[in-house]
Amino acid sequence: MTIQALILLSRLKKVQMNEAGTVYFDRDHLTFSTVHEENAPSREISVKNWRYSLDSVLSYLKKRDLVMMDDLLGEYVRVTHDGWRIWQTAISRLAWFLFSSILVPVAVSAVTALIALWIAEWS
Repeated sequence: MTIQALILLSRLKKVQMNEAGTVYFDRDHLTFSTVHEENAPSREISVKNWRYSLDSVLSYLKKRDLVMMDDLLGEYVRVTHDGWRIWQTAISRLAWFLFSSILVPVAVSAVTALIALWIAEWS
């Protein structure tokens, strides 16, 4: 993941405030704001300094299933569960990679060696 995508994801999480929330993207003013009920807490951030790369970063996050865009215009953005738990997901993927790439081949070779020794002992 790029640094820009990670920064934008963390800012979106701050604006969304909880996993069940939604964020409104105002393309005219380049701001993200919390979709909220009246008198409920809300936040707003400006991303004017990202104006040239914002769409590509959002599409990258969407492609990785870290955000969802609820409408065709991309005005409503929601950080998914994987986006909220990005580090847990990364650790889980690393653990699965280590298990499937290292531990399974080691176990298979150990079993194969034991079978070969058992066959050599009986012959």
